[in-house]
Amino acid sequence: MSTVNLLTASSTYRTKVSQRNDGLFRVIMPAALRRNLNLSIGQCVRFGTKNEDVAMVKSKNNLGIKIGKGGLITLPAHLCSKWRIQKGDFLKLEESSGKIYIRKDKCKEAI
Repeated sequence: MSTVNLLTASSTYRTKVSQRNDGLFRVIMPAALRRNLNLSIGQCVRFGTKNEDVAMVKSKNNLGIKIGKGGLITLPAHLCSKWRIQKGDFLKLEESSGKIYIRKDKCKEAI
């Protein structure tokens, strides 16, 4: 299953990409980041892109991607194709001013 490792003392996390049976990719959003955005299981998040950054924000009208059990989130298809995401890749999740920024982590090994 996916692993989440704390990178630094800041709110930056590494999460491993897993794949569902239907081919969709998903990651775990750490509980600490969910708390920072005041999110709970069953609520929805939206993804927005600006340049190369992808930011995840709380959805005000419950449209978007629902947070599943254990904080699992299905990644949007456009993000997966843009970054050529595969099962086993690592993503960095960093919380800043009410948004979670997602970046592909070049490191392929667990810490």
